[in-house]
Amino acid sequence: MGLFIYTIWVLPRKEAGLSGFAGALALGCLMLPIVIRTTEEILKLVPDELREGSYALGTRKAQTIRRVVFPSAAPGIVSGALLGVARVAGETAPLLFTIGIVSSANWTSSTGPIPRCRSRSTSTPACSAASTRPRTARGARPWRSS
Repeated sequence: MGLFIYTIWVLPRKEAGLSGFAGALALGCLMLPIVIRTTEEILKLVPDELREGSYALGTRKAQTIRRVVFPSAAPGIVSGALLGVARVAGETAPLLFTIGIVSSANWTSSTGPIPRCRSRSTSTPACSAASTRPRTARGARPWRSS
């Protein structure tokens, strides 16, 4: 999925295509099949008796879907969406292709590459703050009392 978004979004825009938006597109495309499939299955699990009872009371199909089917399927739909988000949270490969690897700060998520820390680098404020922290041995106490 990362290569797909890379070819349709990043390559035509060159350096401007490497952005947080491109990463969001890649992760959103990864999440869609899971959410669509679980939603479809949950809507099939709503009992036909509920639909037929609503039709027997004289409601239209759109009203039945809106007032009977969706409310009874809502917990399953939310669970499917959370499963999709959980899967996307573990994906890093699409982000490597679409966000890019840079070392400068970018304060807007919609344009330009997202910064990252180089190993042992102090090029961004977050990196320099992390590198100036005192290091302690494993199990040692970082603060001494006078």
